[in-house]
Amino acid sequence: MKAYFLLLLSFFISTSCLKNDKLQVVANLPDIIDECSGMEFISNTMYLALNDSGGKSIIYLCDINKGVVAELHSDQWNNVDWEDMAVIKNGSTTNIYIADTGNNYNKRKDLVIYEASIKNIEQLSGKVELNAVAHPFYYEDQDEFPPKKKERLFDAESLVVLNNNFYIFTRNRSKDFNGKTSVYTFPISTVPQKAKKLTEIEICNDKNDCQVTAADVFKNKIALLTYDKVIILTDYDSDFNEYQVTEYKLDHFSQKEAISFINDSELFIADEENKHSDGNIYRFDL
Repeated sequence: MKAYFLLLLSFFISTSCLKNDKLQVVANLPDIIDECSGMEFISNTMYLALNDSGGKSIIYLCDINKGVVAELHSDQWNNVDWEDMAVIKNGSTTNIYIADTGNNYNKRKDLVIYEASIKNIEQLSGKVELNAVAHPFYYEDQDEFPPKKKERLFDAESLVVLNNNFYIFTRNRSKDFNGKTSVYTFPISTVPQKAKKLTEIEICNDKNDCQVTAADVFKNKIALLTYDKVIILTDYDSDFNEYQVTEYKLDHFSQKEAISFINDSELFIADEENKHSDGNIYRFDL
């Protein structure tokens, strides 16, 4: 995946530069987070981050000024292909959800979301061992592993949690790309769950920039990320029968695979490190 991306980036690099009026670099990711595929800010300066299948089974607790301050481990989770994360805070308790949903070739039968609960997360340091539980699931409409190339619709890099349910937005890898992401949902449970397909949301028709790579939610807004766009969903119901879509062009093409709301109008976005990008955290204002 990375080699293919570098070819694309070489094509776009002449029209995409770090200096624009839409994105502001606020920090470099720590060197150990070189394939960042999920990030959630838990305060204005502290965030959680993870690497995808190229990394270890570790969640990194970071300070935007100091770098990594703690490493979160668990014997109950394994990084097959971690692709996103979600965080729910309730007082001094933080629940983290890890989407082990990367499925480039659409042949996995072990898709799972891990959950761990942490007290006073901002005070952690060093190596921390956690207890985690697994929430396995499968897609209700996948019958072949893998399906034909024109039907490879079961990769996912985007997760949000709403009202005790998981919502997954897929990354469309079909040969005949139609510019859509599928929305699936299932309840939080340790029993294997069937992910119900709710709808398809049209992003755009450019395969290089219309695959959804991350998601986050804040109050009544869901943010979806691509390599050069932020898509905001509002006015949605629990089944996504109705929703409004607002698109923001970033004018900066890079391998962006992590997004986190700071507040109602401010987002932090991260891209992966490669020879054309240092692996940065950017601020984007809606």
